[in-house]
Amino acid sequence: MDDASLRPSTSTTVFGSTNSYPQPMDQDPSMEPATVLSAPHVINIRKGQAKKFNWKKGSQTVAKGVSKGFKGAFSSVQQPERNQWQGQTGDSIGMPYNMTVVSVEAPAGGSSGSLPRSASNDPSRQGFGMFKKGTMPRSMSNGNFAPAEDPSKLFGSELVERANYERRQIPSVVTRCIEEVELRGMDIEGIYRKTGGSGLVKIIQEGFDKTTDYDISDPDLDITAVTSVLKQYFRKLPTPLLTFDVYDRVLESISIDDDKERCTHLRKTFNMLPPKHRDCLEFLIFHLARVAVRESENLMTPKNLAVVFAPTIMRDHSLEREMTDMHSKNGAVQFVIENSHEIFGNA
Repeated sequence: MDDASLRPSTSTTVFGSTNSYPQPMDQDPSMEPATVLSAPHVINIRKGQAKKFNWKKGSQTVAKGVSKGFKGAFSSVQQPERNQWQGQTGDSIGMPYNMTVVSVEAPAGGSSGSLPRSASNDPSRQGFGMFKKGTMPRSMSNGNFAPAEDPSKLFGSELVERANYERRQIPSVVTRCIEEVELRGMDIEGIYRKTGGSGLVKIIQEGFDKTTDYDISDPDLDITAVTSVLKQYFRKLPTPLLTFDVYDRVLESISIDDDKERCTHLRKTFNMLPPKHRDCLEFLIFHLARVAVRESENLMTPKNLAVVFAPTIMRDHSLEREMTDMHSKNGAVQFVIENSHEIFGNA
């Protein structure tokens, strides 16, 4: 037998090898040879190594971190989120106190290449800065743009109208929350500074919305949720407890050096308030003064209490003054807490 007769056997052995693969005769010479894998893998083409991928992350790009080639295949399913603004995702990081941003959802059925709703080319839909038209947070418009709620609704209605609706001098949510704090919260460290759980706060709010004598006396009920409801009530008043009319006069008291004259000025200022606002203010300030007396236990000094309540019970129409007047407001409310008997005792 000659050498040529042995060549087919040699060729067959090569093609049956597990380490090589037959090349088609008409294969494009520019293509790279294929590689046989022992099992299905998801390969990172750029790094050349297998990588796990969690397909349940619906908020992420489908092929993120897998490969550049796979991203193109799924680009019509989901687009990257790099064109979104911080405010459109409901993220309120970096926002001033008591400000939130309502998330903006894309219209259903919109094309993947369309502009975000707040970035529409329609000039009538444009707003200022990140707060586009129609997305102004409600907390920014307390008493400025949003109308007051009906007095049958506790949170967001006017204090005077709500008190008349309940046939009380002071709304029950104020008296009940303060009474409960004085029963079992005066020695709690950071009382009024700490915030209760949002779920429990909402339950208490809904309870007071349904009935004026909602029971919050359960010892297992977190007292910080009760204090959060009280602060939230004052914060949502369309007309703040210290009304817009007396705002500047309260700040003017900071410039009065003599304490006696300052007390007289504040007494006259508070007498200008509607009677129900003044009675509610007096009820609250006397309570805060009693909290401050036990500062060795609860660590809430008049200054700490003022930092919590000053932006809650007084504000101006202008949002800019929320920041510029912060120090003055804190100082004024601190003085009122420290001199409550002198200010309200001879009214």
